[in-house]
Formats: sequence, structure tokens, C-alpha cells
Amino acid sequence: MLPAGAFMLTKVFTFGYLWAQYGWILGTFFLFGFMACLTYKELHNPLLISIMMLGIAFSHFPDLVFAAIFGIIYLILYFYQEKNKEVQKKLIKTLLIAAGIFLIIVAFYFYLFYEGNVNTWVKGRSFKIEAVSPEQYSPIATPIFSHLPTYFWALVGLGIVYLGYLIYTKKEVPWFLPALLTLNVVVFLNYFPFFPDAAYRAFQHRYYWPLYLSFFVGLILTFLGQIKQFQKWFKPVLIAIIVIVLSVLIIKNYAFEVHGPGILSSEQYQTMQWIEQNLPKNDTLLYFYGDGIHQSDLILKKYHYVIEPNEFQKMANNQSTRIVRGMRSDAGGAILSAFQGNKIVKLEKLDREQDIDICDFQYYVFDRYSAYSDAILINQKYFDKFISKGMLPVYQNTQVVILKNNNPGGDCVS
Repeated sequence: MLPAGAFMLTKVFTFGYLWAQYGWILGTFFLFGFMACLTYKELHNPLLISIMMLGIAFSHFPDLVFAAIFGIIYLILYFYQEKNKEVQKKLIKTLLIAAGIFLIIVAFYFYLFYEGNVNTWVKGRSFKIEAVSPEQYSPIATPIFSHLPTYFWALVGLGIVYLGYLIYTKKEVPWFLPALLTLNVVVFLNYFPFFPDAAYRAFQHRYYWPLYLSFFVGLILTFLGQIKQFQKWFKPVLIAIIVIVLSVLIIKNYAFEVHGPGILSSEQYQTMQWIEQNLPKNDTLLYFYGDGIHQSDLILKKYHYVIEPNEFQKMANNQSTRIVRGMRSDAGGAILSAFQGNKIVKLEKLDREQDIDICDFQYYVFDRYSAYSDAILINQKYFDKFISKGMLPVYQNTQVVILKNNNPGGDCVS
């Protein structure tokens, strides 16, 4: 896994941990843990399994769907191969106890999740149930076959062939197959028309694809270890040396200096702190492009809008554009706002993504510089127009300026 995992440091895969995907990353690691707990019989412990399930729920609720898919695949294959009724009953008892612990603890959180997320965002959205490629979901390139070198895919192909050989000769399904199938099917989930928001889920999980595919690469070492001529060479120390050398070579040839979208500077963080402490709760706020804008979704509890990145091309072509596509954000959904004091607060239903009028807002956040100079040029042109309309800075530091609009809804761009 280490050599293949080194590709996570290459440019296209850094999106996963740079664009405020922390909940998904943590949820995926708990998903790995849940898969391990079922896969290894010695980990069939109800407390451990329930902890993994709770970790998924509290980190990234949608991954519970993938945990359920994996669980169904695993149980079908498990009961097909395990003929001992007592062993089957023991596993069922373990899972029922784990499910009971999970449901008791997660029940209240699930209610908050429903009221603060599903009931406010999802019911207001119109999902496009169609086979949309993740490449069309965002201007950000999503990892697909061309983002990994040819030799890597050759190793994956050989691993798949060897896996098929194992299944054919041993006449049984390997213990790791359910996890392998689940994880590698998820990256193509956008082609399953019955799954709402499928493009985004596939979009996310493709950034872990090197890890999902790494097992096929590891099977090559397993295969070589089965050959008598190689067995005397396959000592733990030699394997460790091979892994380290491959990891270093991949990092040296493919890793890059991290910069650009997703990187949150200290000045941007200070700006978010100032917003939380100084702006009235009900005042409206709009973020123009900045490399750290997607981090605001997790840091700012205050409702605000972020202009979607693909709208900047339209704004570049027509610098009098007022209506753009915006994404409404608030730290981790409306969950934090759904529970206030000692009572549940019913929230209005919101469209997470909708057309917005730039001139309707009371405050605007502009970045002075970015790895994407074109976006900053657009920022500067709108900033200059706003200044010419009488807007004044209410906060600024070396990177960020916040302007106040004293005439929301008026003409701010002509």
C-alpha cells in the first residue's frame, strides 16, 4: 500500500485533503476500519465494530451507505463459504449487539443531521439522476486512468489476473474481495442512475483511488513470494527495502510543492475569526475567489455564500454579471445551528446551490493574491467597481479585504 499510496502526494490527488474534505477523509478511514473488523475474524468484536460505525456516522454520514453495501456483500459471501451454523450465529449475534450500541448512541445525532442537513439542503435541491461524469461535475480534474502512470496500471492488471487465478484454483472467494469490490466500485458510482448526488460521491472517492488499487499491486509481491525460486529472497527486510525504494522513487518523480486551491493562509484564517466575532449574525456575506474559500465551509458558523469556481469564466467574459451560481455554506451543514441551547431549532429549507445576485449582499470578501492570477484579476475588477460605488473596507490584512455594501440590492457592477 505504501508505494501506491505515495501517489496521494501527486498533484491531482491532493484535492482530497486541500478542499475541505476532512470529514470525508476521516469517514473513509473509519470505513476502512469497519471493513477490517468484518474481514478479520479475530476482530469480530461488537464494541469495536460499533466504534467504527459511530466514527463513520460522526465524520461523514454518506459513508454509512458504503459500509452497508460492503456489509451485505461480505455477509453473502461469508454465509456462502462458512457452513458451521454455530459460527454463523455467533457473527449474527455480534453484529446485532454492535448495531444496537450504534443505534442507541447515534439516534439523537441522526435527528440533528436530518433537521440540520437533509431537511434544509437536500429537500430543496433537484438532483440530476443521470450518468454524469465526475469530470463534468467541477472544473477541477478528477483522477481517472490517465492520472496514474502506465506501469502502475500494468501492475494493477497483473494483480487482477492473479486474483482471478486464486479464485479459479482455490474455488473460494478471497477474504479481501468484498472490500476490494466495494471501494473500486464507488469511484464509478456516478454511472448508477438510482443514487442521488452520485457524481459528487464518485468525485470524492476517486481521490483515494491509489489506495483502493494498491491491493492489486501488492498481490504481485504475494505472487512472487509463492514462486520457489524467489522465496529465499523474500525476507521481511528485503520487502521493506523494496517498499521504501519504490515509495521514494514515486515521490521524487511525481510529488510537487503544494500550493493553490485549498491552502488556507494564516491571514485567511484571521479573517474568518474576525467575521465570526464582528459581523452581525443575520448580515449577508459573499466570498469571491480565494485559495482557501472551501475551508470556510468547515470554519465559519455564519451563513455565507461562495461563488462557484466555474462561474468566474462567465464573470471574466462579462464584467457586469450580477447573477451567478453560488453555494451556501455553514460549518458542516446546518447541524450546529439545529441545536441551540437545550432545544432543537427548526430551520428553514435552503437550496445549497442556487443563482444569487452579487449586489444583494452586505459584505464581500476579496483575496489580494492567489496561485490563480486570472481569478484574482476578476476579483480586482469587481473590487474596483465596488469601491467606485462607495463601498469601504471594514477589515483588511496583507491578503484579504472585506468591503461593506450600504446599498444591498442596488446597482453595484454597471
